[in-house]
Amino acid sequence: MRDLDDLRRAFADETAGLHLDLPVDGIRRRARRVRARRTALRAGVAALVVALAVPVAVLARGSAGTEAPARPAPSCVPSIAPMPAPWLGEPTDTQLTAATPNERVRVGLAGTLERPTLVVELRDEATDVVTLRHEFSVTRDVTADILLPTQTYSRKFVNVELALAPNRLLYVGLYARPSDDVRMLINGYGTAAGTAYNDETLWTIFWAERQLRPPLEDDGDAPGTSAPVTIRFEVYKDGNLLLTTPAMAGVDPALDPRTTVTACTR
Repeated sequence: MRDLDDLRRAFADETAGLHLDLPVDGIRRRARRVRARRTALRAGVAALVVALAVPVAVLARGSAGTEAPARPAPSCVPSIAPMPAPWLGEPTDTQLTAATPNERVRVGLAGTLERPTLVVELRDEATDVVTLRHEFSVTRDVTADILLPTQTYSRKFVNVELALAPNRLLYVGLYARPSDDVRMLINGYGTAAGTAYNDETLWTIFWAERQLRPPLEDDGDAPGTSAPVTIRFEVYKDGNLLLTTPAMAGVDPALDPRTTVTACTR
């Protein structure tokens, strides 16, 4: 056997009488089943890939900027209702603080000359916002004396007693004449009050602070117990005593008191 052609001739001679009886139909059916299984497998894989790809695409679109913008946090602007009447002259900073060091107390008169209102305000120095306002109505009669709205007799002196902090009281009042010295006496011991003269009404505004603590002396009738506290005011001008009077406790309802606090505006 010299080459490939000799090999082909030899193979043809040996198989010339051989008859092959192969099951062609069975082979074809098996081939069709194999192709069907492969087609189903490819379809399942394709469906799985699509199912996984959909949420990934949604997430990708969301991260690309289609998500809803963040809602801004609600803002709160503290505000208080304006005074019903303008100031009579300029209000005075008393240099006193309230419950917090930033809350300063200022006093003044507002309204008209005939119907002035004593105003006490707490103002937050950090924000310049009034946090609390007390208003007390009076009338100025023809003699420049003080007349309370529901009373028929006039007076030269009036005061109110306000809680400034849990252990402190604030006394604020009016004297219906000029004065350069007002003193608050607690059980006979005096302390100078702050004063401010109002040019419009010719009245003197005064204020004083009282610490709420037991007095040092004992009540002689019941040793070991605190003596009752008495508060009086003395009013001077040029060193002369013009008036001495007991302090008015609390707030007289005849002053028609009104209190306004800040509100949160959103």
